[in-house]
Amino acid sequence: MKIIYWKQRIFSPITFIVICAVLSVVATSCFSSGAKLQTQTLSETSADAINSETEENINSKQHENDFVIDSNGTIIIYTGSDKSVVIPDKIGDVPVSAIGDNAFVFKDIESIILPDSIIEIERAAFSGNKVKSITIPDNVIYIGLQAFTGNPLTSITIGYNVELVGGTYTSFPNGFDKYYQDSGKKVGTYVYSNERWSLR
Repeated sequence: MKIIYWKQRIFSPITFIVICAVLSVVATSCFSSGAKLQTQTLSETSADAINSETEENINSKQHENDFVIDSNGTIIIYTGSDKSVVIPDKIGDVPVSAIGDNAFVFKDIESIILPDSIIEIERAAFSGNKVKSITIPDNVIYIGLQAFTGNPLTSITIGYNVELVGGTYTSFPNGFDKYYQDSGKKVGTYVYSNERWSLR
C-alpha cells in the first residue's frame, strides 16, 4: 500500500506581501474600469434622454406651427400636410376650444385625433377628407353644418346629447344625424355597415 504525503508550502513574509500587493492592484483596476463603464453608460443614457426630449419639443413646436389659432382658442386654419393629424389641446399658451369654419376642409386627411379641450366643431370644419373613424371628445356640445360630410366615415364615437344641425342639413354623412337623434343621442360608438347605422 502506497501512502502519499502532502507537504504544506509555507510562503515567506516578503512573498506574501508581494502577492497581496499584486491582488490589490488587480482589484483596484477592475473596480476603476467598472466605475468608468458605469459612468459612461449613465452619461450616454442621459445624453440620449436629453436628445430625445429636445427632438420631441422641436417636433411639437413644428406641429404647433401647422395650426393658426385666434385669441379665443378657435383653430382658424390648418396649414400642414400630414395625413394623420393630432390636434394639441394647447397651441402656445392658448387652450384649443373650437375648430373653426372650413379649418381642415379638403386636406386629404385620413385620421384625426381631437383634444379633450374641444367644445365646438364649426361649419365644414373637416369636410371633404378621407377620415373613416372619428372620436368626438366628451366635452363637445355642438357640431356644425357639414362638419364631417364628404368623409367615408364608418365609425363615429360620440358623447351624450351632442347638438347637431338636424333637419334637412347634416353634420355627418350617410344619415348619421337622424339616427343619432332617433336613438336618443346616446353615448357610444356608431358603426355604418350595409348602408345603415347601428349602435355598439
